[in-house]
Amino acid sequence: MSPRAQREAVVLQEAGYEVTVAGVWLDERLAEIDFQLARRLDLSFRPVVDLRAGTWRRWLERGQGRWARSRFERAGRFSPALLGYGLRAQWRHALRTRADLTIAHGEAGLWIAHQLLQERQRVGIDFEDWFSRDLPEAERQGRPVEQITQLEGTLLRDAAYRTASSGVMADALAAAFDAPRPAVVTNAVPPAISSERRVAGPLRLIWASQTIGPARGLELLFQALPLVKGQVNVTLLGALRENHRLWLERLIPFGLRHLVSIEPPVAPWELPRHVAQHDVGLVLETRGIVSRDLCLPNKLFHYFAGGLAVIGTHTRALDDALRRCPSAGLLVHESAPQELAESIDLLALNPTQLAQRKRASTLAGETIWNGSEDRETILAEAASALDVS
Repeated sequence: MSPRAQREAVVLQEAGYEVTVAGVWLDERLAEIDFQLARRLDLSFRPVVDLRAGTWRRWLERGQGRWARSRFERAGRFSPALLGYGLRAQWRHALRTRADLTIAHGEAGLWIAHQLLQERQRVGIDFEDWFSRDLPEAERQGRPVEQITQLEGTLLRDAAYRTASSGVMADALAAAFDAPRPAVVTNAVPPAISSERRVAGPLRLIWASQTIGPARGLELLFQALPLVKGQVNVTLLGALRENHRLWLERLIPFGLRHLVSIEPPVAPWELPRHVAQHDVGLVLETRGIVSRDLCLPNKLFHYFAGGLAVIGTHTRALDDALRRCPSAGLLVHESAPQELAESIDLLALNPTQLAQRKRASTLAGETIWNGSEDRETILAEAASALDVS
């Protein structure tokens, strides 16, 4: 279950709606997390397709995916298998269920929701990302960008429920597709754990993401690290694939590797405690990828919830968000490692400055970004989509 789907389901269920979350299992770890989340949140979860290792369906779906990519590269033939695994099975499940409202999440959900629209079923779409604009131009070869764009436009115009993860993204989507502006539901989370009290020692920095890899701001971080004068420790929290391990080893300056800890992903309910063990959260996004320029990532709101000072890069979304709580963070330009190093030093060498930023972040997490606005928006969108007065 994605974080946004979880929260949406909890909000709607608490308001009295009957909610079922449907999805795909890809590996044992994620399946176990789904089990535990469903139990902890008292949600009904339905694994429509089981693609864990050793299942015959996994090999079938992977083979279909390779065939679909080959046909698209050779002849431009589109197949839903290009967007993800198990789409047709999920579509058939949704078609049989005939829910009063089916809300799609993720790129794969675009095709499913579009098919349901053709059957005159009521659908919703959540734009956590701008799916057709989520990669650098050089990496978009072989992706069905045109087809994804068409699906996005149709759903923005015709879906009964539409949400986007930031105000600037909602504005950009509406302008690009000449469609109604989707409602804004950020990734804000309720404050759960206060940041640890500051003790003497190195400044504790954390960079968190689902995946540790290129084009996620780590290049900037490790260009800046040799320029930092203060004492720091860096935690990278995320999945490091084998094909990225050598890239990361080469990226981290040799003499500074002892300052960097690499930790695997943790279960969602353990994340607040891990985040709160740090002083500063890094949000190093890029303006070079449209979706990342317009998105407010999950990590930002976990930093606010944990009371961490924030250091981020200037993107349209982060500029807009920090205007609401300017004392909580510092923004630098993505091509300026010296600027990032100076911002880190401002907090590493000045305990008073750090304490002020952390207090401002805690306040922002308790008041501005506590999720209450998003809850009301979800309920209003659902009521409008279902014609509930």
